[in-house]
Amino acid sequence: MINRNLVYLLVIRLCLLSFFLASCQSNPENNKSSQSEDINIIESPIDDAIHQGNEPIDTGFGQLDTNEWVDMMVFLEHAQFDIKYATEDNFMGEVIYDCPACFLRKDVARAMKNAEAAFWKEGYSMLIYDCYRPAIYQQKLWDIMPDKRYVAPPTKGSNHGRGTAVDLTLVDTLSGEPLDMGTPYDFFGKEAHPGYPHHLEEVQNNRLLLTGIMEDSGFRPITSEWWHFDFSGQRQELSEALWSCD
Repeated sequence: MINRNLVYLLVIRLCLLSFFLASCQSNPENNKSSQSEDINIIESPIDDAIHQGNEPIDTGFGQLDTNEWVDMMVFLEHAQFDIKYATEDNFMGEVIYDCPACFLRKDVARAMKNAEAAFWKEGYSMLIYDCYRPAIYQQKLWDIMPDKRYVAPPTKGSNHGRGTAVDLTLVDTLSGEPLDMGTPYDFFGKEAHPGYPHHLEEVQNNRLLLTGIMEDSGFRPITSEWWHFDFSGQRQELSEALWSCD
């Protein structure tokens, strides 16, 4: 026969054990630690992509801080790059950049990501010619051509020197050919003005496509160059930071 007192004792011990375990699980300190760990690892998909493969670059002129600068060659999925000033195929006819690179400020990178998606949906990819331009390269351009009609004086700089401007055209994803924009890149004449009215209808439509999506994505065109777009967000300081060519 089972001892009734022993059964009562076992029941009481089980109840006490259950209460103790429940108290541990609801401990505020335990919950605080768990929630803190969750918050620390939450990032938006864009922020996560920005940080991947984008390590700080120590250049001697400063460091490209990954909280502010994004390597667009890593970040953009469909874009093509032909950084003209890293070649002799530019209006200077000289190599200006030590190596090709495309860095932009973080907010500008987000806007470019949106533009890329919109162009891709329409059957086009971006072909990017120029992005951030460090001060030392702006000075080199000025030394070769000290003419304010074509090159911004280094003391004034341009939005390229702030990491908030981009030069680009579009490529048809089916043919793989750049769209006809009426003039080459860095053509300095009225025919390169976005509002020039005497191009063929195809050229006019191509420019409208480029400008329309860039404006919808947070950029504004300038009056003299169909390929140049400035970010409409916060104005940044000129930068001397260089990218690594290793």
